[in-house]
Amino acid sequence: MLAARPGMPPTHEVALSSTDDIVDVILQQVAADAPYTKILLRAAIEGFELRQLQEVFPLTERAAKSARAGLPRREADVRIALLVSAILGWQVVGRVMLEVLKHRNLSDAEIDEALRPALAAFLNAEPG
Repeated sequence: MLAARPGMPPTHEVALSSTDDIVDVILQQVAADAPYTKILLRAAIEGFELRQLQEVFPLTERAAKSARAGLPRREADVRIALLVSAILGWQVVGRVMLEVLKHRNLSDAEIDEALRPALAAFLNAEPG
């Protein structure tokens, strides 16, 4: 079931050859209202080892490989891990937090507009 990634946009054909490509995929995942991410988060909260549910995370691995083209491996991997974690959290509480902040009706395009430059800057920041 998890291999099908219910509700997630297809990504197996997406080229990840640049930071812009990574940002595009992140924003597609942010816009998805996917049961898949809720399943993963619920399992993690319940203490289940996610690697037992899914051994490989091909999109995460491809994004990290792409990020490594411009960053040392550790920095690239940590940044991608943070962004994947943010996507998972967004699926559960992102819209709720926007409502708390009085942005109840933001469109996906408005969210994209707000996040795109910040995500690109985060991925392109010089390593520490």
